[in-house]
Amino acid sequence: MTLDIFQHIQEANELDLTDPQEYRERRYEQKKALTECKTVLFLIELSFEKELISSEQCAEWTRHVMNVKNMTAKWRKQDRERFAALQQNRGITPRR
Repeated sequence: MTLDIFQHIQEANELDLTDPQEYRERRYEQKKALTECKTVLFLIELSFEKELISSEQCAEWTRHVMNVKNMTAKWRKQDRERFAALQQNRGITPRR
């Protein structure tokens, strides 16, 4: 799962923000990474509830995943803003 998050982030980062098709693919990969983060957070909580990990481990792993999730969400938002500005400079109204 965490490798999937890394892979989605890596793939998104390889795509060109200035190309509309690659921008859509980039947003898709970012969204997949965010979805995987939510899944990992659920599994951390489940592991804690089943007493497979300690509260300290739960807190530590949750902190790490939330950092990745928050950075990815911020990156995705900034990409949307940058893409909209690029399109506006070209005289194109961006789609969400």
